[in-house]
Amino acid sequence: MTYDTQFRHDMGIIREAKQNCMLYSSSYNARYYYPFKLHKANGGWDSLETSCLDLMIDSNISDEETENKEIIEYATDVRANTIIPKDYLHQPERTLNSTIEFQKIIDDNYSDFRPNIMPVLQEPHVEHLKEHQSFYKDYNYIAIGGIKGNSHTTEEKVDIIRGVRDIVGDNTHIHGFGIGCSLGLIKAIRSNPNLLDSLDMASAEEMVKNGKVTDWKFNQQQPEIPMPYGEEKTTVNAGFSKSILVMLNYMITDRVNESKLKTLFEEELGLHKVMEITAAAQDTEVNDITIDEQRGNMNTVAPGSDEQEQLSQF
Repeated sequence: MTYDTQFRHDMGIIREAKQNCMLYSSSYNARYYYPFKLHKANGGWDSLETSCLDLMIDSNISDEETENKEIIEYATDVRANTIIPKDYLHQPERTLNSTIEFQKIIDDNYSDFRPNIMPVLQEPHVEHLKEHQSFYKDYNYIAIGGIKGNSHTTEEKVDIIRGVRDIVGDNTHIHGFGIGCSLGLIKAIRSNPNLLDSLDMASAEEMVKNGKVTDWKFNQQQPEIPMPYGEEKTTVNAGFSKSILVMLNYMITDRVNESKLKTLFEEELGLHKVMEITAAAQDTEVNDITIDEQRGNMNTVAPGSDEQEQLSQF
């Protein structure tokens, strides 16, 4: 197999997964090519933008000193495809005002640079969106923040995402910030491919830096893998990170063995948990999903949802 052939196989999996959900790698490593990468403003290697097709610049929420002007200048330098205005955790109104400021800076000073601008919703997401719907309707992209890690259960995350989807409709791109790629979320995406358009995750690089890799059960509590240390170790890490990302994309395609996946979901999550996640993703009641139906179909499209456009290329 040639390198070109291997590359085509990898991209074929990622392209198919994109029809359900784009997985962005929160990346600081330019030693591997992956189509969708995200990193914080003023973060990552200078050449990171050449290692991807679509680069998203995060506002660096953990650093309140980072300002919109700084984010825009950096995004301009790397010719980012998508930019996130400065947002503030659990402060929806402050984040909204920051987005207004961000848009004004772009309009007044960057007429030749028109990236996708992705406002971030903070809790309470749905209530805030309803109150300011006249503002957000002008944006084709919107992100959901503040639900990172274990702060919310999978069902709670899915309920929030569905609540936002019900308001913005099917034509607005919804991104889940830092929500990772758990088994429960993969089940939700497979139950309703129209639920979420993209998400980002840092674990593909972070776990490798910590001497760990994951299996398809997303078990990162395994003993550390002996990893070499020395010059150009980043190249070794890059190979592992790329493989993890390809596997995660594979998990949301139709290529994965359906019966094995069904067993995995039931064994790792429990059947009732699977049913709860499915109900949340499809906006139904658990009682409406029988055990036989759940066991018989692990890739149900939500009733009434439109089939997503089949993409032939990125």
